[in-house]
Amino acid sequence: MRLSIIIPVCNVEQYIGPCLESIYRQGLSDKDFEVIVVNDGSTDNSMKVVEEIQERHKNISQINPVQTTIDEAVQTTQEEAVQTTPTPPNLGGETEHVGPSVCRNEGMDKAKGEYVLFVDSDDLLMDNGLTILLKKALDTSADMLVADFMRLKDEEINSVYDAQLSDTHVVDKTGLDYYVEDYDPGVGSFIWRILYKRTFLNDNHIRLEPGVYYEDIPFLQECYLKAKRVIGIHLLYYIYRIRQRSCTYTFAMKNALDYNTAIANSWRLTEMDNLPERVVTQQKKNIYLFFNYAVDCIIGVFRDPSERKKIVDDLIKKVPDLRFTGGVGPKVVSALFRAMPYTYIRWRLFNTKVRNWIRARLG
Repeated sequence: MRLSIIIPVCNVEQYIGPCLESIYRQGLSDKDFEVIVVNDGSTDNSMKVVEEIQERHKNISQINPVQTTIDEAVQTTQEEAVQTTPTPPNLGGETEHVGPSVCRNEGMDKAKGEYVLFVDSDDLLMDNGLTILLKKALDTSADMLVADFMRLKDEEINSVYDAQLSDTHVVDKTGLDYYVEDYDPGVGSFIWRILYKRTFLNDNHIRLEPGVYYEDIPFLQECYLKAKRVIGIHLLYYIYRIRQRSCTYTFAMKNALDYNTAIANSWRLTEMDNLPERVVTQQKKNIYLFFNYAVDCIIGVFRDPSERKKIVDDLIKKVPDLRFTGGVGPKVVSALFRAMPYTYIRWRLFNTKVRNWIRARLG
């Protein structure tokens, strides 16, 4: 088995069909890969759509997160969350919603392929891209193979797309070098644009934290920091579907607290043994970017000062030693946030309002 494709599915009956069909337009034989669909508590007809496609392709399997994994997810969520965090949903049944991190972990445990690919159930693969990507992975035996993607809104997706090799130049580096020189968290820490060698993930015990959104941020960084060889190829092969109702485009209290967890777990990675100073410096620069995004969400989404305080308190609790380096600006922000966190948030809010007022005046 050369490739395992893992897809968490939760109430996407409109999208899972096109997603799966795009996987079968990759020029690969069904015997060379498997598709693992993890039912994340779907209550619509998503799994019926999967079953219909399964009648034509016997390399699709359906699984439900097992009870022990679900119990661990609940325990982790309860331990990490602030006491006032909304109570997690009842996860007692096999088909209850547990979140993509649990589903992906379960898929990794069941996978048999030499390489693993994560696909979101509302996204698409461009035609024949995996043939190119998988061949490169098998030829190089790289731990990670990174390719390109494009964002499209729902209404913009109206045809089948061919994968495009936009540049023949191939990046071939250690994971540490790729992390410092090529990884751009501003573009997005998306785990689905990468092929991972399964033994690399298993040997390094790399998994997503159960029950937490945005856990792909520290997951991806840990992969780069531990990978011996990373290949970057300019192959446009993945379509990231932008849906306003997807969890990526909503930011409730759980999202904010989970994003704090992602920052905290990213910070813990700076404490890995034998990391060169240049890598740690880059890690802190990236965490500074994540921190600023979190603050923007705090002041842009949450109007109630008590909600803002709750999120700030949670971040301080999870990362009490948070410090930024890399210039005067990050150092000043670090000092202000550590000494006067609530005053700093109010200042950022005031500064944002002033900038928006100026923009409105200038047209």
